[in-house]
Amino acid sequence: MSYGTKKVLIGLPGRLLANVDLMAKYECRTRSELIREAIRRYYENYQRTASTSTEVQRLENIFSESR
Repeated sequence: MSYGTKKVLIGLPGRLLANVDLMAKYECRTRSELIREAIRRYYENYQRTASTSTEVQRLENIFSESR
């Protein structure tokens, strides 16, 4: 299986999408770059704050199986 970039379709409330677009424009980034960074930061934060190492291991297993 390829680990390259995949496209996904997500639904966002209109106001949230407008805010994403404003932030992307302000930071001279694309919408995709901004959303990728948000997901990456969310995952890193999850790893740091998971209540048990078992939760982190379970999530990492899910990610490794999906690759």
